[in-house]
Amino acid sequence: MDILKELHFYNPYHGFNPHVYINDIQGWHGDHEIFYDLLDNLEPKMILEIGTWKGQSAITMGLVIKELGLDTKIVCVDTWLGSIDFINAIAKDDHERDIKPIFGYSSVYYQFLTNVISHDLQDIIIPFPQTSSIACRWLQNKRILFDLIYVDGSNDYRDVILDLDSAWPILKENGVIFGDDYNHNFFTDIKKAVNEFVEKYNQKDNLETYDYDLFWLIKKITT
Repeated sequence: MDILKELHFYNPYHGFNPHVYINDIQGWHGDHEIFYDLLDNLEPKMILEIGTWKGQSAITMGLVIKELGLDTKIVCVDTWLGSIDFINAIAKDDHERDIKPIFGYSSVYYQFLTNVISHDLQDIIIPFPQTSSIACRWLQNKRILFDLIYVDGSNDYRDVILDLDSAWPILKENGVIFGDDYNHNFFTDIKKAVNEFVEKYNQKDNLETYDYDLFWLIKKITT
């Protein structure tokens, strides 16, 4: 299945002018070595990213895919509206979370497209502008499964649980789901949600951490 054609009536990159925006790939932990390690070890065919923002981690993975010569697609799910702490961030001088509104609506999606094009990764990275729950239900209905899923959306407990519950059915057996900020002193909801999730799905023995508990990883083993 050509997911790009299934998702979009036309290629979203075609006709987009990336020169309107400067290249701005700011993110959080998106250039960490874990992305190389996972792609090198798993050689995934399909990657799902929940929470993309400006595309830093997707671009990191895309460049690794090219370096390793893998035949891999990355589906990036995001609303590009940010989570609750992004609302009116510019007024709080939190420029990292500024959604750069145009007539009141986020323009960060266009920054994401610019960053992908500037790294020549349009053939690998597929944008899916949607909530995680709706996107994952659509993918499940299409019977599209993933070898690797990166969860990096909202840090709120309810949102993390929803992202995990939504993504789990479309993760292949022996696939890996992972995320960051497991040891974060402020975003403690992430660790709480992940720990409850592994208990719920009987995956406690399959939970691992990486780089002094910065990242959490679960290898899906149900049989």
